[in-house]
This record gives sequence, C-alpha cells and structure tokens, in this order.
Amino acid sequence: MKLTAAFVALAAVAGIGADAQSVCTTNAARKEIRSLTPAQWSTTANTLAAMQNYGWFQWFAYLHTANFNVIHNCEFFFPFH
Repeated sequence: MKLTAAFVALAAVAGIGADAQSVCTTNAARKEIRSLTPAQWSTTANTLAAMQNYGWFQWFAYLHTANFNVIHNCEFFFPFH
C-alpha cells in the first residue's frame, strides 16, 4: 500500500520542476495488443492477472472515483491519467 501511495503521489506531481531543456534519449512505442508475440501476450496477461489478484484495479477504481471532480478539473488531469 505504501508503494501505491508513493506511485500516486509521484503521478500527481509529475512534471513539476522538470528541466525544460531535457532531451528524450529513448523512444517507447505503445504496441497494438493484437500484434504482441505469444511471449509478450503471456507476460501481459500474467501481469494483468497479478494486478487483479493483488487488488490494483480495485484501488485505482476507488482512487479515480474518490478524486474524479478534483482531478478532472485541474492541471493534474494529464499526469493523473
């Protein structure tokens, strides 16, 4: 739970104090789920199952609902999502 709180706090302040002159050194691409290899799909499915089993989805659903009006109406919307 402490890790989750730390993650949420980090997400809430993402970008504050960021160096405007920073240069991205790596590019990550979001893959289309239908183009995953069997090994990549297995990793993805196992990760999602573990998140479900450990209650991550319930926690994020609660967090989203509890903060809906606050987050959706301020500058933290993008980092939060």
